[in-house]
Amino acid sequence: MIAAGKVTVDGKIVKELGTKADPDTAIITVNGTPLKSSAEMIYLLLNKPEGFASTRSDPHARHTVMDLVAGIDAYLYPVGRLDLDSEGLLLLMDDGDLANQLIHPSYEVPKRYQALVSGNVGDTTLAKLRKGILLEDGMTAPARVAVVAPNLLRMVIHEGRNRQIRRMCEAIDHPVVRLVRTRIGPLADPSLTPGSYRPLTFDEVRGLAAAAVPADDIEDADRHAPELAQAGVQGQVFARAFAGRAGTHHDYKAHDPAASDLKEQRIAPCVWKKHQGRTGKKNGDT
Repeated sequence: MIAAGKVTVDGKIVKELGTKADPDTAIITVNGTPLKSSAEMIYLLLNKPEGFASTRSDPHARHTVMDLVAGIDAYLYPVGRLDLDSEGLLLLMDDGDLANQLIHPSYEVPKRYQALVSGNVGDTTLAKLRKGILLEDGMTAPARVAVVAPNLLRMVIHEGRNRQIRRMCEAIDHPVVRLVRTRIGPLADPSLTPGSYRPLTFDEVRGLAAAAVPADDIEDADRHAPELAQAGVQGQVFARAFAGRAGTHHDYKAHDPAASDLKEQRIAPCVWKKHQGRTGKKNGDT
């Protein structure tokens, strides 16, 4: 990437390995796209209540998840689908690259749900879910399913189809009564109450980046990571210049001994906030 002349620092093409740049002060571009300073990036984990649309705006919805983070002065993206009637964990961020990777089906980032369904689910029905269900938009990938109670399922899927779990359960004649997402990739937080959100830690962001690496790219990331490290172009360039993001192998600035507090440098300060007054119709534990 660097040797090919696709990285610029302050308007100058960087081709020489060993060139150093500070992503928080220099203007760095990759393939012509400016990289945002890492200090400005915001990553939030929200526990979405029922009745809030997972979109920036929706003329048909009374509320959107943006109402819950109204105090954040940033253009945040809700990452992935969580329908109006569903509850649970939802990511919001202004890191468009990571957001796109997290929702793209080729990255297969797993999401875990608790589904309260109508009727008791037997072994034959579980086997159907584990093999995949034929829906109107095609066959689903096999789901990982466990029975928590006779009519309560724990399901893990990595696809992002619209209302997928609801449609899968409808197809096996066990319609969903209540659906709560409890994990996104490596992220879970049972202490986060409905309508509340918190900023991600540095390690959590790094874990998401690691989860959003397709298996086919891991070998490629391993091969190119030493070249990028040697180049000394740190921070966001190091993290983003190669598509694999190399999240399992290198911290954004971990090789810089001057980086005394990675969490403070890499995660924009954000106050833990509990939304009050719009907690949805159902406020049970997830």
